[in-house]
Amino acid sequence: MNPRAAKFGAPAGPYTRKPLWKIAEPINTLSHGVGVLLAIAALVVLVASSWGEGVKVITFLVYGATMVSLYLASTVLHVHRWSPAVMQFLRKIDHIAIFMFIAGTYTPLALVMVGGSIGWLVFSLAWAIAVFGIIFKFAWIDAPRWLSSTVYLLAGWLALLFVKPLVDIVPTGGLMWLLGGGFFYTAGSLIFTFRWPNPIPRVLGFHEIWHFTVLAGSICHFILMAVYVL
Repeated sequence: MNPRAAKFGAPAGPYTRKPLWKIAEPINTLSHGVGVLLAIAALVVLVASSWGEGVKVITFLVYGATMVSLYLASTVLHVHRWSPAVMQFLRKIDHIAIFMFIAGTYTPLALVMVGGSIGWLVFSLAWAIAVFGIIFKFAWIDAPRWLSSTVYLLAGWLALLFVKPLVDIVPTGGLMWLLGGGFFYTAGSLIFTFRWPNPIPRVLGFHEIWHFTVLAGSICHFILMAVYVL
């Protein structure tokens, strides 16, 4: 097993093939497996509820599809102790899906909620950063943990560049859900970077806690979409 892969939450020690039915990381698999189901449900609800409204349908499709991709990639990565080559490939897909989901979340916020030239600017910047992140992760999947987290956070907090129009346009309740999601994602990134708290390593450790913060952040932003963007 690549020792760098172990640092990012992969099982440590030499690779030995395990039966497909034996789950490598149960809590990580379960948490983001539930995330897959919730993401599919969110996609269906948002698209069905906005059916006939062109821009909304398209942006919710992008948001929902990238959310499903994020949780599906994570679940596949953690469900089995893959060979080193497969693990390396799946890690790339997993990390790339994070950038896509960040941009996917910005898509309905920018084009539906904000709109106008500012909305298109936010949309363009979000996806430009996502493209950079995809190239970055394909080229350097073993980048230091702190650097990866920094890039994720910079992408996620892009909204700070447009705080004035957001405050003017987004209702107070919507801002609270937006910031709540950002809080959980940021807390999770810090937990992942510093590997703390780590109460029961590889059972309920920092990696598992990070997964739960991602779920919490996604739920906050789904509520934002369903109540204030839809």
